[in-house]
Amino acid sequence: MVLDKIARLLSQTIGLDPDIASPNQIARSAETRRVKCKLPDLESYWARLQTSATELEELIEILIVPETWFFRDGKPFDYLKTYVTSEWRPSPNRNTLQLLSVPSSTGEEPYSIAIALLEAGLHPKQFEIDAIDISHRSLAKARHGVYTKNSFRGEDWKPRSRYFQQTDQGYELSESIRKLVNFQQGNVMTSLARTQKQYDIIFCRNLLIYLKSEVCEQVLAALDRLLTPGGLLFVGASETGKIVAEPYKSIRQPFTFAYRKQEGAGGVGGAGGAGGAGGVGGAGGAGGAGGVFVDR
Repeated sequence: MVLDKIARLLSQTIGLDPDIASPNQIARSAETRRVKCKLPDLESYWARLQTSATELEELIEILIVPETWFFRDGKPFDYLKTYVTSEWRPSPNRNTLQLLSVPSSTGEEPYSIAIALLEAGLHPKQFEIDAIDISHRSLAKARHGVYTKNSFRGEDWKPRSRYFQQTDQGYELSESIRKLVNFQQGNVMTSLARTQKQYDIIFCRNLLIYLKSEVCEQVLAALDRLLTPGGLLFVGASETGKIVAEPYKSIRQPFTFAYRKQEGAGGVGGAGGAGGAGGVGGAGGAGGAGGVFVDR
């Protein structure tokens, strides 16, 4: 069936676990794009998908619905502030604090990180935040920095309302915060394999649960390569079982879901490590030249 072929293509190119996206979801998304492309049937649309990277991206855009909000889950950002004040700032050998948010979706997470760091007493010149997502639309919204009420839930954002100005479009985030985040477009595997930068803190929440097991392992290996020894990895509440005991140790703070990479750790990439022979970014990589699922 055509839908089975489309499902396999999504699995191969973005690492999507076939058990996550239901056949009905894929069918609705494909039909929506078929109509938009003014094609007579799904066979014609399948032919278009195989020859058009742009159309594949359009399909992914409507299949993946970002779900995120400012200071989501709260506790990870509280611990980030604690770490900065109790460990990073007192360190005599500290350099610029390097942070990564991946996938960054529409920007609520990396902007929350920036605000938390300012609240911890850091000067903007003391940290750098990179944010990666595959979706051009999500990144455009993130850079625009205007949000609806759906991006503000619970009580954690209310003390931070001073960073927003209400407009006819919604709530506009202060430019002083927006300029603190460096947004980059790209699929996760390609972007992580390409960068040589090292990060002290990585937020990768609610991505791993959507990936096939082999792709999940390669993403973790890629993150491990980028995370400095002693660095922190934040994952989602449903993803803690995917973190190996070595070289990562839970910080054991309630509802934080953060792990510290042990000093002198050999990595999680196995022989060759992440990016080595058979590792992330090698021939084939995860899904070949494609990317991985990036829902928030």
